[in-house]
Amino acid sequence: MALCGFAVFAGFILFLYGKRKKKENLKKSAVILCLAAFFGFLSGGMSADENLLLNGALIRPENGAGTLETELLLEIEGRSGKMPFAVSIPERRLTAAEEAEYLKNAVKEIEDTFPGNNPSVNEIRSKVVISDLYQQGKVEAEWEFGNVRLIDADGTVRTEYLTKEGEAVRAAVRLRCEDSEMEYEFFFSVYAPKQTGEERLHEEILKEIEKNGIAEGVEQLKLPNQVGGYRLIWEEKAADTPLQILFVGALLAIMLPVAQESRKKEKQKKREERLLLGYPDMVSKLTLLLGAGMTLSGAWIRITENYLKARKNNLIPKQPVYEEMIQTVHEMAGGIGEAQAYERFGRRCGISKYRKLGNILSQNLKKGSQGLSALLESEAGDVFEERKSLARKYGEEAGTKLLLPMMIMFGVVVFIIMVPAVISFQI
Repeated sequence: MALCGFAVFAGFILFLYGKRKKKENLKKSAVILCLAAFFGFLSGGMSADENLLLNGALIRPENGAGTLETELLLEIEGRSGKMPFAVSIPERRLTAAEEAEYLKNAVKEIEDTFPGNNPSVNEIRSKVVISDLYQQGKVEAEWEFGNVRLIDADGTVRTEYLTKEGEAVRAAVRLRCEDSEMEYEFFFSVYAPKQTGEERLHEEILKEIEKNGIAEGVEQLKLPNQVGGYRLIWEEKAADTPLQILFVGALLAIMLPVAQESRKKEKQKKREERLLLGYPDMVSKLTLLLGAGMTLSGAWIRITENYLKARKNNLIPKQPVYEEMIQTVHEMAGGIGEAQAYERFGRRCGISKYRKLGNILSQNLKKGSQGLSALLESEAGDVFEERKSLARKYGEEAGTKLLLPMMIMFGVVVFIIMVPAVISFQI
């Protein structure tokens, strides 16, 4: 404690020195030292309050607090130094008078808490409150009910076996407090739950309808006009079909644009995939024809003519890249400049590779087509490598998609094999 006081004093001096010399680090160190000393002082005070050793004896914990473990320092005469020594301090035991008092108070606690939400033990209609421990855990209790048909071990009332007249039930509880025991016995009356006015009226209406239904030779069931002083007016319940149709229509109205947008995105995604797959083939054909000495426009027209001829003979499916090339041919025939037509081709495809190709073709037309063939050959080599990677990716995706059908087929096969085997065992 004295050391903590000295540390506070030293920290104060250090803070003043740091403030005078304008050194923030010293001020921060001084604050930390003072805080550490302050908390150390608090900790020492708390330890002093919990001091258990008094005149060579240890103060025992109160009953119910449990055994306390503490560590002391032991010095043996004739030996040098002090050694740590662990001691277990058992809780204080109750006297016989205290035990009797706790048992008496436990009985009073049972009388106060047992009815729960019920008016009293003379009118039990809902769950009662029972416990295994009373008096803050100092008294143990064992419950036993005379009629388990009417009440469960947890105090729940079983209403299906109750009558309006009610029934008396005996409750016996054995109480134990350390070495003392006693038995407490009392009776309580269990009744069926009270009905609300609406429940009683509903029951009376059902009885009237049931009584009218017993009549012989009557083709119609007469509904009561008055029950319990209340006038009854009957009408058919309106069908929920219009509301259901309206709800389904509203749901479809909300989901239809979402579904259309989803289909549009899916269609666009498939188009982009087919454009990516067709790009290497288109570039290689263009490179081959340019290398053969054809002009760029001539090679472009030749590719579209070959595509149209194959489509006419149903040799190949419709491919978006060649459809866009046909559109470019029509634009050039309609008066659009060749360079501009190639740039529009790239923009319509909407993929960076095609935009790049359109720009390359347009720029080479402006600068001259020399070196275009070599440039396209380099581009074709790169895109073929990309197509290999793309093919591997699609192959992996296809394998993943086939996993679920394979599992379903495996389950069907197991079912076909196991069912006859199980039937043969039963026979």
